[in-house]
Amino acid sequence: MRSQGLLLCFAVACLLAGCVDLPNGSTRSSTPGEATPAPAPVQPSPSPPATVAKPPVPPLSEPELRNALKTVANLLDQGEEARAKAELARLLESNPGSELAQLYMRQITDDPAAYFAEKSKSRESFGYVVQSGETLSTIAKSRFGDSNLFYILARYAGIPQPNKLHAGQRINLPGKAGDVKPPPPPPATSATSTVTSTPPPPPPAQPTAGEQAMADARAAEKKGDFETAYKLYIMAASYGVPGAQDKVNEIRKRLVDSYYQIALKALHQTPTNDPAKCLALLDRALQYDPGNESVKSQRQRCSKANCTVNPGQCGK
Repeated sequence: MRSQGLLLCFAVACLLAGCVDLPNGSTRSSTPGEATPAPAPVQPSPSPPATVAKPPVPPLSEPELRNALKTVANLLDQGEEARAKAELARLLESNPGSELAQLYMRQITDDPAAYFAEKSKSRESFGYVVQSGETLSTIAKSRFGDSNLFYILARYAGIPQPNKLHAGQRINLPGKAGDVKPPPPPPATSATSTVTSTPPPPPPAQPTAGEQAMADARAAEKKGDFETAYKLYIMAASYGVPGAQDKVNEIRKRLVDSYYQIALKALHQTPTNDPAKCLALLDRALQYDPGNESVKSQRQRCSKANCTVNPGQCGK
């Protein structure tokens, strides 16, 4: 019985040794001399496509750059900010060293209040009345020395279309009234540069309203027209022009003295003494200096004399 069990175990062992496992889990009998099949080769992953470098944008020539910058300035002057910004992006790609293109882009992207605070080291502002013939470019030139700053000045003043500025318009400007910045020195040129980033120099700047008023006042004073000179000196002083207020005081005193002396002649000159004319002249003097005690005292004397000569005008 024991020998039969051993025989059965031997037979099972021989049966298991003659079988091999197949990949799908089935078994087959191994045939002597038959080779085991090799596994299928692994296919390599495809490589990503090569990146094609974008060709560099050729720089614009000097005349092309100048014309393109003029186009940008015109677009900004008309309030076409989006178109100007797109054109500037193209220019800065072809001519990244253009300082004027960089300046125009800053005027679009920078905060105006922060820009002028950094430039003038102050956050002060004041109201300003636009004079005849003035533009934002001339105002930027007279106050900051650079007419190209017209667009960020327009943004500061809340003007969406700079070319619509008109005389008599009241706008808000950065800084203090009367501040005038000298123009900056011209940028240094490089001997190796092939394209300049600076456009041709602008025409000579027009005088500011205050400067023009001061010049006109001097001309009127030279001609002896002191009343006109007085009004113009007051206008120049309102713009903070240096020396204008001193001239206002000087011309006022000259006018008061002149009316006073003529009034005395009208009162005492015989036989044509005219106290009514004396009163009228002294009233003109008091318009320039209402607190002048000498004029007031003389007016009382003229008034009494006028009552004697012209009783119907007493009390004036």
